[in-house]
Amino acid sequence: MNKKLYKKFLLSMMIAGMATSNIVPLHTFAAEQKVHTTISQETIHNYSLDPEGFQDVLAPAMSNVLVMDSYAKTIRNQQETDLSGISSLNSYLRANMLKHQDDAKKNATYWLDNLKPRIMNTNQNIVNYNDTFQTHYSILLDAIDQKDTEKLKIELEKLYQSILTNKSEVNELLEQLKTFRNKMTADTQNFKQDTDQLTTILASTTAGIPYLEQRINGYNESIKKSNDQIIAGSVLCATLITCIIGGPLIATAKSNIASAEREIEILKAQISGAQAEIAIITDAKNKTTNMAETIDTAITSIQKMSNSWDTVAAKYNNLVKNITFITPEEFAFIKADLNTAKDSWQDLKNYADKLYESVKIAEKEEQDLMDRLRPSSVQYFYKPIHNAYTFEIKTGANAPNASYKVMNLTKRTTHNMWSGGPNASMWVDQLPLNLKDQYAVIATVNGMEYVVYKEVGENIPGANLNGTYQLFSALNNSSVIDMNQSTNNVTLWSNNGSNNQKWKLVYDSNKKAYQIKSGTNENLILAWNDYQGSNNVFATPNRYYEEHYWIVEDAGNGYFYLKNKKNSRYLDVTGSGTKNGTNVIVYPFTANNNQKFKLQRLN
Repeated sequence: MNKKLYKKFLLSMMIAGMATSNIVPLHTFAAEQKVHTTISQETIHNYSLDPEGFQDVLAPAMSNVLVMDSYAKTIRNQQETDLSGISSLNSYLRANMLKHQDDAKKNATYWLDNLKPRIMNTNQNIVNYNDTFQTHYSILLDAIDQKDTEKLKIELEKLYQSILTNKSEVNELLEQLKTFRNKMTADTQNFKQDTDQLTTILASTTAGIPYLEQRINGYNESIKKSNDQIIAGSVLCATLITCIIGGPLIATAKSNIASAEREIEILKAQISGAQAEIAIITDAKNKTTNMAETIDTAITSIQKMSNSWDTVAAKYNNLVKNITFITPEEFAFIKADLNTAKDSWQDLKNYADKLYESVKIAEKEEQDLMDRLRPSSVQYFYKPIHNAYTFEIKTGANAPNASYKVMNLTKRTTHNMWSGGPNASMWVDQLPLNLKDQYAVIATVNGMEYVVYKEVGENIPGANLNGTYQLFSALNNSSVIDMNQSTNNVTLWSNNGSNNQKWKLVYDSNKKAYQIKSGTNENLILAWNDYQGSNNVFATPNRYYEEHYWIVEDAGNGYFYLKNKKNSRYLDVTGSGTKNGTNVIVYPFTANNNQKFKLQRLN
C-alpha cells in the first residue's frame, strides 16, 4: 500500500471524526427537549428508535478492510517459486510447497472478490436503512399526530422487517468470515509446518538460511505491528479530539510498512539459488499468517455490527408489541424520539458515507498508481543479432520511478530488467519464446509489487514466428530440412542455401498453429501423409487440413519442437541419421535431438 493511500485514509478518518463530533450536539439538543410524561427512563430507552452503537463499529470495520486488502493484494501479486533450485528436496514436500503458495493466492483472491464486497455491502445497508427510515418518517409522524395506533404499528413493522433483513445479512457474513478464518488457519498451519521442515533440511547444507529466515520474519513482524497500529489509529480517529493521537500513529505506521517492504525486496535482490527460494517462501508464509490473524479483528467488528442490529431490532420489536397500550403522554414522547431518530440516522449515514468514501479514495489512489505503472507498449520480437527473442517494454509518460521484471508465470522463471521513470525502454534479451506460456510484467515501488501487464505469449505484439527460416537439425546444426523438387518428399540435407531449403512460417490465430510454406512455391506446405498408417512428411498443395498445421514448442537453448496439429506427433529425423537424404517423418514425442530444430531466420 503506497504512501498516498495511507495519507488519504488518515484524512478520511479525521473527516469521519468531525462527522462523529457533529452527531453529539444534535442528540444532546434533542435529549434536552423535555416531554412532560410519567414514563420511566427505562421505558424511554426501550422505545428509542435511534441507531444506538453503530457509529462505534464502522471505523474499525473500514480500517480492517484496508489492512486485509494490503495483505491480500501483496499475497496475490507475490512471486512464486517451484523450488527447482533445491535438488535435495523430495517430490512430496515440493508438491506441498507449491500447493501452499497456490492456496494462499486463492484465499487472497476470495477475500478481495467475495468477502470484502460483502463487508462493504453491510456498511451500505446502514446507509440504505436511513433512506428507508426517512421514507417512513412522514407516515409515522401522521400516525402519531392522529394517535392512530394501527397505522403506527404497520409502519413500525415494516421498519422492523427491514432491520431483521439487515441483521440476517450481517449474521450470514459473520458465518462466512468464520469459515474463511478456519480454512485460512488450517492452511497457514500446514504452510508453517512444511516451511519449518524445508528450512531445517536446507540449514544443514546451505549457509545463512537461519539468519535469512530471521531477517524476513523480522521485517514482516514490523509490517504486522504497523498494520495493527493503523487499526488502532483509525479507532482513535473516530473522534476529532483523539485523532491528535491517532493521526501520527497512522502516519508512522505507513512509513514503517513501506520501509520494511523495501528492505525485503532489497534482500531478495541480493541473494540467489536456495536462499532466494527460501526468502520467497518465508515472506509468503509470514504474510499469509498475518492475514489469517487479522481476520479475527474483522470478525470482531462485524460481530459488534450484528449486536447493534440486535439492539435496534429489540427496541423496535418492543415498541410494536406495546403500541396498543401507548398513553397520550407516550405518543408525545414517541414523536420527540422520532424526530431525534430521524436526525440520528441521517448523521450516521453521513458518517458512513465518509468512511466508505475513504476506502474508495484509497482504492482509486492504488488504481491510479497501477495505471501509471502500466507499460505504454510491450513487444516480444525476434532480434537477428542474437538469433533469439527479446521482451521489451516502454513505460508511460507519467510513470513513477520503479524497478521492473518480466516473469514467465507458466514456467515460474523471473528475468530482471532495471529501474526507470517515464518513457523508459527496458528489455530482456534471449528470453525463450513459448507462445502458450503466460507472461507478466511486475513493477516494484516502495517494496510493493504490482502486476501491471499479463498476457499469453501468442497474444503479445510481435510474439510470433512469422517469417522465412531454415530449419537446422540439432543432430549436427549444419543439416537442414529440404524438399526434393522432383517428388516433394522432405528429407535432411546439407545446407546449400537454396529455396527448397527455406520455409515460411505463417501463424493462423483461429487454428492457433502455423502453416509452413515451401520457399520454392508457397502453395506447397509442410504436411504428413495421414493415410494407411503412413508417417511420411512431404510438401503438398494447401487444403487447410489439420495435418497441414504445426505447433511450435520451445525445446530450450534456442531449439524448437514442431508438433503436428492432427495427432500431436512431432517432426522427426528417421533414426537420428545425418546423411543427405535421411527421411523426415512424424513420430511420438521423445525429446531427443532428432526432434529438435533451430529456426534460423532469414528476413
